[in-house]
Amino acid sequence: MTAPSEETRAQPVEVTCPGCFHPREWDVAGVCPICHYRAGMEGRSAALLPVGTQLKGYVVGEKLGQGGFGITYRGFDVTLKMKVAIKEYYPSELVGRSTDRKTVVLNAHDHEDLFRYGLRTFLQEAQTVAQLRHPHLVRVLNYFELNDTAYLVMDYYEGEDLGRHLKPPKGQAGVQTPWRRALKLLLPVLDGLRKVHQAGFMHRDLKPGNLYLTNDDELIVLDFGSARQVTGTHTRSLLIFSEGYAPYEQYLQGHLNRQGPWTDIYGAAATLYFMLTARRLPSALERKQNELLRQPDPLQPARHWIPDLPPALDAALRRALAVEPDQRFQSMAEFKQPLEAVLTAEEPTRPPPPQPKAASEPPIKPPPTPPPKPKVAPEPPKPKPAPEPPKPKPAPEPPKPKPAPEPPKAPPKPNAVPERSTPPKRRTARVALAVIGLAGLGGWFWWKSGVSPPPVPPVVIAPPVVTPPVVQSPPTVAPPVVEPRAYLTIKPTPATAQIRIMNIGPSYRDGIELTPGDFDLEVSAPGYQTYRGWRTLAAGVQEVAIVLQPNTPVSLPVAPVAPPPTAADIARQKELDLQLAVVKKLLEARRIPAARRALDDAKSLDREGRVETFRREQTTVMQATALLFLEQGQRTLAERVLNDLKQWDPQSPEYQALRERLARGR
Repeated sequence: MTAPSEETRAQPVEVTCPGCFHPREWDVAGVCPICHYRAGMEGRSAALLPVGTQLKGYVVGEKLGQGGFGITYRGFDVTLKMKVAIKEYYPSELVGRSTDRKTVVLNAHDHEDLFRYGLRTFLQEAQTVAQLRHPHLVRVLNYFELNDTAYLVMDYYEGEDLGRHLKPPKGQAGVQTPWRRALKLLLPVLDGLRKVHQAGFMHRDLKPGNLYLTNDDELIVLDFGSARQVTGTHTRSLLIFSEGYAPYEQYLQGHLNRQGPWTDIYGAAATLYFMLTARRLPSALERKQNELLRQPDPLQPARHWIPDLPPALDAALRRALAVEPDQRFQSMAEFKQPLEAVLTAEEPTRPPPPQPKAASEPPIKPPPTPPPKPKVAPEPPKPKPAPEPPKPKPAPEPPKPKPAPEPPKAPPKPNAVPERSTPPKRRTARVALAVIGLAGLGGWFWWKSGVSPPPVPPVVIAPPVVTPPVVQSPPTVAPPVVEPRAYLTIKPTPATAQIRIMNIGPSYRDGIELTPGDFDLEVSAPGYQTYRGWRTLAAGVQEVAIVLQPNTPVSLPVAPVAPPPTAADIARQKELDLQLAVVKKLLEARRIPAARRALDDAKSLDREGRVETFRREQTTVMQATALLFLEQGQRTLAERVLNDLKQWDPQSPEYQALRERLARGR
């Protein structure tokens, strides 16, 4: 037999798209309509891992999203044969990709300390988030180090992020979400964030782009990349936030101690505001500046755009979006309370809720309707059938020998009684006639035979008269068949372990109702060996205790806790915060000399080296921006950034390296 060709052997691999792992239903040479992958596609960013890269039992697909600290890819678990999401620690301002297109390398040696710190906290984030069990928080399945960086493996959800879902087509107005639907979508997310805060973490980048709307119409919180910023007191943390969703305190360099649950409350409220009004909030820095200058707040209340919005909901939003942190709700539970109250208060006014009660009336036993039939049974005594006894007037005719056999004709009448198709009244009338007829025949028989004792036949005929009610009495209601059910509760050790039942669709919960049988259980927890095995469940309440064996513990360095600031320090830091915010605004406006002078003025307020840190960070941002323009072939823009960098930090190694690279490219 001839060996198959290479092309033939490769066909099973081409069954699915390498970019998203969906079955192929299009031309192999065409573009995937799901992930837009195309074989040999040019212009793909050099920062991305190549499609098909192998990472410890996982295959990398196309990019799902990218932020300041990482890149998230579609992935495929080769062992479990399922889709996953893979997040790579890739701070684009600090690193680049090596020539092998896998290994991560630093842009400058000065970035090494900050990169290593971020790498440690990235893994610490993975360990913390993996222990958070909530249906509306993305679940971490695995994490590992490779290619001089680290990776998180998470659940993959079919759907799209909320930002894309709410994005209107070109030339059309934004999509406003009805307020009841918006609350029902967001309230479970707030409950998940409450768990995050209880674990000592915050998200710090809540926005529609980090909330994923699944095909089951549920929101899942994604991308805890900014959460790592609050786990330590590293003085060189980068500013990570999204304008329009970040509160004022996130603009303050190095002041993580001023952030708390109220920071995420602002982001969640800004997301809800966008869902309701289809409008993004103005910058929190702009709102703060207006407040300092005693000018009106540029933020319009939600009721300005939606007049029929409940006033209580509008008031809750305004408080959650206050500029000053101490004027907002201080916990997610406190923020949820007025939102739930609004939803509950509005529900009773809607007519549909009473209707389910009317719909539940059929269980009022329609079969027992036969009991009214006994009310019809008393109809035989009615006087209307009584006139028929004159029929015995033809009684003299019985002396004829022919009528004598008539008594046997009475039994057939009971046979007609079981006919269930006849109406109840007609059936009752027939029974009454049968009774009267039998009574007449009995009287004739007694008259014929004189005083002789009653014969046996009348005794035999009597039961049929009694049986009709017995035939009608049994209702057609059969006793319900109750299927046996099992109620499973798993008691894992540790208690924070993730529990999955692999051979059913619903997610596990304590006391889950199941049909007795065999079930494939998986119990896993970070730092422990995963349990996987089949259990046979009988009917009744079942409690299963599963103890996981620990792996070798991984100890991570704990950052030292800084002493609390004094009142004078707080006042000085606030003034420095505002000065640095002004510098940042001047840089955004490309007023570089003015920004440099403002930064020099801020040195008199600096005791912690924050001014120098700010200068280096902005230098790194300019260098990264210029390199990105070069990768995209936009040399003119790169030279423009180089000129800005020359005015901002001409002695920096970043400026020298960028100038040499541009000179070589001429």
